[in-house]
Amino acid sequence: MSDLPSPATPTLRRTVLALGVANTVFWLWTFHFIGAHASPTGDGMEWLAVMPFGALFAAGVVPPVLLALVGRWLWAALLMVLAVSVLNALLLAQIAAEFHHPVAA
Repeated sequence: MSDLPSPATPTLRRTVLALGVANTVFWLWTFHFIGAHASPTGDGMEWLAVMPFGALFAAGVVPPVLLALVGRWLWAALLMVLAVSVLNALLLAQIAAEFHHPVAA
C-alpha cells in the first residue's frame, strides 16, 4: 500500500478542521448563552449546563482535530465531529427549552 495521500485527503482534513473550529466557537458561545439566560437572583445552577458541552468538546472535538492535524483516520474523525455537531444541537435545544422566558401579556 502506498503512503501517498488520496486526492480526497486535503478536503477531508479541511472539513474536519473547519467543523472542529465551528464546534470550538459554538462551545465558547455557550458560555455567553448561559450567562445571558441565567437568573440574576438564582443560585447559579444554570451554569451546570456548560458541563455537557465541555465534555462533548473534550471528547468529541479535540481528538478529531488532532487526527486531522496528523492526517490519520480522517473518515473516522469526520464522522466523530459530525456526530458531536448533532449532539451539540440536540443538547442546545434541550437546555434552551429549560430556560423560562416571561411571556408579555
